[in-house]
Amino acid sequence: MSQPSVAAFPLHSSPTAIPFDTQASAANLERGSLSSVMESHKKRLTVIAELIPQGASVVYLDYPVHENIGDLLIMLGTEQFFLDYKIRVVYRASVKDFHRLPRKWLGTDTVILCQGGGNLGDLYKPHQDLRERVIKKHIRNRIIMLPQTIHFSDAKQFALSAQIMRRHPDLHIFVRDEVSYRLARDNNIGDNVYLSPDMAHQLWPHLAVPDTGTYAARTLFLIRDDLEKNTVPDEVNAERAHFVDWGDLLGWGDRVAVKGIIWAHRLNGYMGNWFPIRKVWCTYVDALVGRATSLYRQHETVTTSRLHGHILACLMAKPSVLLDNSYGKNSAYFNAWTSRISTCRLISSASVGDKKENTS
Repeated sequence: MSQPSVAAFPLHSSPTAIPFDTQASAANLERGSLSSVMESHKKRLTVIAELIPQGASVVYLDYPVHENIGDLLIMLGTEQFFLDYKIRVVYRASVKDFHRLPRKWLGTDTVILCQGGGNLGDLYKPHQDLRERVIKKHIRNRIIMLPQTIHFSDAKQFALSAQIMRRHPDLHIFVRDEVSYRLARDNNIGDNVYLSPDMAHQLWPHLAVPDTGTYAARTLFLIRDDLEKNTVPDEVNAERAHFVDWGDLLGWGDRVAVKGIIWAHRLNGYMGNWFPIRKVWCTYVDALVGRATSLYRQHETVTTSRLHGHILACLMAKPSVLLDNSYGKNSAYFNAWTSRISTCRLISSASVGDKKENTS
């Protein structure tokens, strides 16, 4: 792929978008210590900052308002990124309260950032619809999609979305794995596509607090039970009675509170986002993520089929075994980034039948 067009902004340095097959992928590098690999991944996020001119106004769209801890970790990593690079965010909105960007915050030099994650595709349509609306409407603004995984189950829908994305002259798309990178290239979604780790890596080393050494159980089995769930190997399935998922961290009172916050966001959106609902939500996010980290500290190791269950284990310096999700997102991320960490292992979907483990 070609170098990104950055002439519209006086950047302090020009980022490079090198085709993946000319890079040294993580799978080809020597396995090393967790701290060195995590620090390296965090530094790679600098490329995103290089696309944002110093002092520029930034709009941050599609921050998550739901109880998925993985998405909340991405949001916290993004906010940490803003803090670390002194990025001035003038407006934030979620899919629940976004209708249009206020004119007072929108100049031709405003940079629009869209939340990263695993929803660039047709699996979680409201988020893709929001991005496409913004891409079509704000053709004069630089738009940055923070690190995503691409997955479309409908080829025709992918073609339509690709057409919308490649028409924008200053759209920059960060993807989290080689599979997504090749999908972007083969489907011509645009010239400015970059390979990058997940935004949650910006939280390193803030969560890497030493354990007390006293554990409730040796292994935490965090196994997803939603539309991305997958078959688990027999040796893991034998522990089914001990399976938990992010939702188990919430009681009925939490679910009522989250629904109330979602409706408050929607109402606030119709009223122009005048009320500080986001601040209330952010306080709740800190509490939810705090529960997740507390659960992790009660265990010595983690076996999980959630990508951010794995990334959180890395952020907390815990050994982990990663199982694949339904469409290969987890294995693709592992092969691109965390395969270098000596305390991480992958059991891929293709290996469930014969129990082969990938530690390369």
